[in-house]
Amino acid sequence: MTEQEKARKAAELLTAWSDGKKIQILSAQGWIDYTLEQQPTVSSNHLNEWRLKPEPVKQWYRVALFRKGMIRKMKCDAFIANDRDTEFSFENHFDFVKWITDRIEYELPND
Repeated sequence: MTEQEKARKAAELLTAWSDGKKIQILSAQGWIDYTLEQQPTVSSNHLNEWRLKPEPVKQWYRVALFRKGMIRKMKCDAFIANDRDTEFSFENHFDFVKWITDRIEYELPND
């Protein structure tokens, strides 16, 4: 990493911290949130030990009810849609009855 690249990374980390974003430091246990109320000391020798905390990945799913059993010969089946294409195909399927749930959102850590 050149001195210019080191300066850019340090400036990016300090700017993010001053804007209230979370930054993390690499410890023996992995990446941990930097929680001290003081300004982080980002030395050019240890820049690889600092990073902006990744935003969590937001996803969703919803459950659809179908009559006649799309796959098995049951009276009804429930299937999960987790993208718009699947939602659309479910809604346009001749055995689609209704959505059992609205979209249920959840977050996954983005380590």
